[in-house]
Amino acid sequence: MVLCTLRESVGADQQALIARQLKAWRKFGAAVVVLALACAMALLAPSNALAQTCTSPNNTTCTVSGTQNYDGLVFLNGSGSGNTGTFNIESGGAVVTHPYNIFRNGYDGGTGEVNIASGGTFNSLSIFENGFTFLSLTTTGTLNIASGGTFNNADKFYNGRGNGNSTGTVNIASGGTFLNDTTGLIEQKPASSFSNAGTFTNLGSVRGGTFTNEIGGLFNHYAGKTISNVGSVIFNNHGTFNIGYSNPSLATTALTGTYTQSSTGTLAIRADWAAGTSDKLAVTGNATLAGTVVVTPLNVASTGGLTTTFADIITTTGTLDATALTATNTAAVSYTLDKKAKAIDLIASVNFAGTAPGGLTPNQQNVGGALNTIFSGGTSLGFMPALMGLATNAQLGAALDQLAPSGAGAGQASTLQSASTFAGQLLSCRTIGEGDANAIIREGQCVWARGSVRHASFDSGARSYGADETAPFYSAGAQFNIGGPWRVGGGIGYEDSRLDTNAGSSTDTDRLHLGAVLKYNPGPLLLAATVTGGFGWSDNDRIVSFGGFNARASSDYDTNFISGRLTAAYLLPFQRFYLKPQVDVAYTHVSRDGYKEQGTGGIALAVAGSDDGVWSASPMLEVGTQLALAGGGVARPFLKGGMTWRDTDSFVTSASFLDAPGFAPFAVTSRIDRVTADIAAGIDLITPFDTTLRLQYDGQFGNTVEQHIGSAKLSVRF
Repeated sequence: MVLCTLRESVGADQQALIARQLKAWRKFGAAVVVLALACAMALLAPSNALAQTCTSPNNTTCTVSGTQNYDGLVFLNGSGSGNTGTFNIESGGAVVTHPYNIFRNGYDGGTGEVNIASGGTFNSLSIFENGFTFLSLTTTGTLNIASGGTFNNADKFYNGRGNGNSTGTVNIASGGTFLNDTTGLIEQKPASSFSNAGTFTNLGSVRGGTFTNEIGGLFNHYAGKTISNVGSVIFNNHGTFNIGYSNPSLATTALTGTYTQSSTGTLAIRADWAAGTSDKLAVTGNATLAGTVVVTPLNVASTGGLTTTFADIITTTGTLDATALTATNTAAVSYTLDKKAKAIDLIASVNFAGTAPGGLTPNQQNVGGALNTIFSGGTSLGFMPALMGLATNAQLGAALDQLAPSGAGAGQASTLQSASTFAGQLLSCRTIGEGDANAIIREGQCVWARGSVRHASFDSGARSYGADETAPFYSAGAQFNIGGPWRVGGGIGYEDSRLDTNAGSSTDTDRLHLGAVLKYNPGPLLLAATVTGGFGWSDNDRIVSFGGFNARASSDYDTNFISGRLTAAYLLPFQRFYLKPQVDVAYTHVSRDGYKEQGTGGIALAVAGSDDGVWSASPMLEVGTQLALAGGGVARPFLKGGMTWRDTDSFVTSASFLDAPGFAPFAVTSRIDRVTADIAAGIDLITPFDTTLRLQYDGQFGNTVEQHIGSAKLSVRF
């Protein structure tokens, strides 16, 4: 009577299933057990809450495209001998199963398949049984997670469960994700398996079966969690097995079973320099290891040397075959493995000037060498862990450039260029000079104003830092006739410079220029002596960003400069054009104050002051002509070509790290060209009253520097 009542409470499909199971159990003559089974089946009947897009039992193909919440006692996908159920979650589809419920994928002789497409999500807050049978029936469950698909497990995930021949298979494609949360348990029968080519994150427990991390797969494992504390696991790693995930503390991952890492496999660990320990893998069983070990440095603190040993990063209780296992060097740290009978030690050797020979510039080697001295002397700086993790010499070199005072030397070169530009602005008060055979070179009396924009590019190289500078320049002055061929003049200028280096620093500089000139101008000859000087006020920002490390240092400093220049020019007039050879000889002295940066992460520098003097000689030939204008006055177009020779080709900057006092400073250079090609083109438009508008382009080209100046100058005779 009770049995009949229970049968009436279930659907027709469930009644047929109960009848088959009763027939099987009668073979054992267990009437009481039959009654218990019927009661269980009645309790496991699907509730109305499951009657959504996919209903239970599902022995066909169903699709979830929206959000589905399943909170019945059980959902059956592929139920009964010979039946197949396919459960598809499309892009945008989301399935949530609630606590105290069961999702069975493949049940009692059936075949179940769950497919999660890209953009689909399965949030399992209840038991998920991937292949389950009460009886000795062949039952299989398959879970396929496509790229972009997600499965989140927060309860128990059984991959193959129950009596008889039940197996489960999980396939995670590249780009797919599986999260076994902190409350999650994955338990596999021996014949069941996980295959991961995407990202598998384990924050909970995993037991038994086979885990295969495929090529390109990432297995993130919470440091210290046990793998297979019940039974044993077969763990095959062809991708990256990260045993230092999430846990802020270093820990040992205990793995019961066999661990095999192929030539494409990577074991990722963290190493704590301060504590001298690391994440560890302890295998209770056999380990066969190829591929590589990759190390992330933590808490980098010097123990008074450049070499540190991390003991027992891998241990086994069985056989250990690590013949083909290596450790991956970084650009600044070389790792070697000390392989013993049942354990492997890791030996790390630091060289901030590069573990691989070549590839770094002298400037980079100087910075790296200073860091080696600091580290081996027992001091570590905040940026060192990130520096130690950089993979290539190119990355290391770029980082070392950021740690250097790259803007200081480039600023000296900028000041030199600026001083030369202003000195050239004091050289002309044009006159129309009608009837004067030497009118083109003749100097008059005027007041003048000039506006220009200077753009300079400095190439990077073995002894220089690349930089770009843009500097508007405004100047004004006057020139007086003091009798006969003698003229005297003076001027004032203001320049607003912005200089950006390719090493992450930027400098804003305001410069005030003052100058005086004395000229002797008899006939076709012009002799001029010019003295200029001034002051600069600079604000510098240095951005350091590499390997996840980010910091900023700022500073301000003053610069003063003085220059003396002698100019000789001679006019050679011809019928339709003229030639004017000219030579300038100059000496410029640039002095920069020392300064200390303010910054975090250990990057702040104490930069020593500098004094640099540069001799230069600039021979040039000007060719031009004079054209009469219809409204009166003349136009004088001209072209110039020549070169500049300097007696030095670099500025040297000395600096030390503020957080490492007592260590010798390091020096870096910023190169300038010893020889450059100079060109100019322009036109003077002169009225009959000697009011002159000059439009001019000046260019300078060398192996390192390229400079362009566009200017307009207005002068008015008085």
